[in-house]
Amino acid sequence: MKKILSIIGVVALFPVGMIAQTQVTDTTLNRTVVVEQEYNPDIRDAVKVNVLPEVETPVVVKEAVEYDHTLLPATEIPATAIPVYSRREIPDKAPRGYARLGYGNYGNLDVAGGYLFALSRTDIIGVDLYLKGMNGKLDNIYQTGKWRSRYYRTHAGVNYTHGFDAADLDIAAHFDLHNFNYHPQVIRDRQKFTAGDFHIGIHSTDRTASLQYHLAGYYKLFGRKHFFTYDDVSENYLNLQAGALGRISEEQHIAVDFTLDNLTYSQKEIQSQTIIHANPYYLYDNDDWRIKLGARVDYTFGFDKGINAAPDISLQYTFADSYVLYAQATGGMILNDFRRLAELQPYSNTWMPISSSLHNSYERLNAAVGFKASPAVGLWFNLYGGYQNMKNDLGTTVVVAQASQYYPAGFFDLIPLNVTTYNYYVGAELRYDYKEQFTATASGVYRHWDAKEIVNYEGFDYLGLLAFKPAFEGNLRLDYRPIQPLKLHVGMHYIARPSVQAVESLRYKKAPVNNLYIGVDYNVFDAVTIYAQLNNLLNKKYEQDWYYAAERFNFVGGLRFRF
Repeated sequence: MKKILSIIGVVALFPVGMIAQTQVTDTTLNRTVVVEQEYNPDIRDAVKVNVLPEVETPVVVKEAVEYDHTLLPATEIPATAIPVYSRREIPDKAPRGYARLGYGNYGNLDVAGGYLFALSRTDIIGVDLYLKGMNGKLDNIYQTGKWRSRYYRTHAGVNYTHGFDAADLDIAAHFDLHNFNYHPQVIRDRQKFTAGDFHIGIHSTDRTASLQYHLAGYYKLFGRKHFFTYDDVSENYLNLQAGALGRISEEQHIAVDFTLDNLTYSQKEIQSQTIIHANPYYLYDNDDWRIKLGARVDYTFGFDKGINAAPDISLQYTFADSYVLYAQATGGMILNDFRRLAELQPYSNTWMPISSSLHNSYERLNAAVGFKASPAVGLWFNLYGGYQNMKNDLGTTVVVAQASQYYPAGFFDLIPLNVTTYNYYVGAELRYDYKEQFTATASGVYRHWDAKEIVNYEGFDYLGLLAFKPAFEGNLRLDYRPIQPLKLHVGMHYIARPSVQAVESLRYKKAPVNNLYIGVDYNVFDAVTIYAQLNNLLNKKYEQDWYYAAERFNFVGGLRFRF
């Protein structure tokens, strides 16, 4: 046992002996010095940190309040008191009303006004009115001397909107009056158009809803006095609209729109008609693609009975955020009611020359492809081209009429015709804006026209149906604001008309519309602006339509107010 303990002790002391053998002897060259010092830092200005100045407690001295109990007589009955001053933050509001008063040579009259009444957050009433026209001597086309022409248009309207949580209710009424005269060769030269309409409708406003809808009804009345065939004639037009759009998914929708048109007339010779229009379509819309696949179907009862159909297809692809390729193939019926005829040809003596009613126009196809883009800030352009085919296109021409109670012998009258026309077109649009100081816009479209079914009827020679169709139409306008109150604009409107081969060897080439104009606006005050517009600066001579000359150099100027 002792032997074992001796062995264990030797083994335990063996490392100690090895360490002792390897320790380096302390010499003069290699000596370790251990320095120990008590840590006692000296903080400067410690007294300043720890000692604060003494603070004296303030003493409040109470004073007695004396009240004046004497009576003073009031100098005003009732006595006025100084109101308590309070200020409520009210944001700046845009002016709700406007008025314009202008006059020019040729008796040009420019009067307009309107106001928007915000009754509440959900109820708005808007009223508007204008009186525009002229009364002056114009060139007597194909005759010597001057023609005392006049044309005045008066309009008044009121619109009411009530906003529900997810829909808007619209109610509106309008009145229009046109007073004008024919050229001197027409004995019954005084004309008067009276039009009015009433509208009520409701449409959904929640664009996130799975179902969106609209319902509307219109009643329109148009009366014409001193008509060529009848002393007075009026048109009653009832228009009902309904439609719904359902959401299939976030990007897909399916929809259908229905319209009912019913037209009746005060004269039994003019046949009534009822037309039902249907437009079902599928819509796919996301960030890159917008695709519409649909059709327009029109069924007519009564006069011009039949069914017609046309495509309603469009495709649009957006890439690089601001570049768009698009294509379309559309069509459908264009109703030739009295309102449209009055806008296209107010001077026509008769709107039903051959049959007792006028056929509606029908666009069989309007196909186009194009490219539009905004490659830089403020710059935008659109390039396009296509083909259009119109059945029963409405145009005016002249006939050699026999002497009657309305015309002298050999007089040329204006007659609207329904024929099939088609044209190929190509066009471009360009716009550039620079910091709201300079804006340039330019557009132009060229059309190549042709027509079928040019007819002769009982000795009437129909000539030059396409003479007033636009072969090329261009617009150029520059707006410039050199200083904040002053705004200038200059522009050109140009319409070249085609060379038309009429019956036999007669060819027509009408003078182009050539209107160079300039205008100026100057804000005298925030709410008052002086304006002036000068038209036909080149004093060109051209016709608006057969026998009706446009004004030569003319101007109108006045004041505009905002309130």
